[in-house]
Amino acid sequence: MSAEKALIVMHMGGNFVKNPYLQYVGGDEVGWSIERDLLSYFQLIDLVHKAGYRVVMWFSYLVLGDSLKDGPIVCFDDASFRTMIEHSKKGLLHVYVEHKVDIPHFDDEDQISEDRNIMCESRVGGTCEDKGGGLTAV
Repeated sequence: MSAEKALIVMHMGGNFVKNPYLQYVGGDEVGWSIERDLLSYFQLIDLVHKAGYRVVMWFSYLVLGDSLKDGPIVCFDDASFRTMIEHSKKGLLHVYVEHKVDIPHFDDEDQISEDRNIMCESRVGGTCEDKGGGLTAV
């Protein structure tokens, strides 16, 4: 019996811009078929490294049928990655890599959470909220 596969298109090396809708501009797209049981944060980091990129701030993804206008869902903890893995059962997942560039380090978890909300809201041009599976536009 073969393991179930997750079909993923990773968007790496670009950045999000809003003009007038959210877009991921530049970078590379690489497609992978990964055993769903092996899909994890560490597996995604390994794939990013194999594609030649090093530093990742976080991952975000689109649910099948959504577009960047709908706002990507940000993965930042175990629960949000488990939700992403569940969404992978519905079909092709587009995963966007946000690379760390001159972002200050904070030891304060509240400050980190606030910064994630601010970054999410600036990318989607509206309000973001954690719906138990990662930050998403509301």
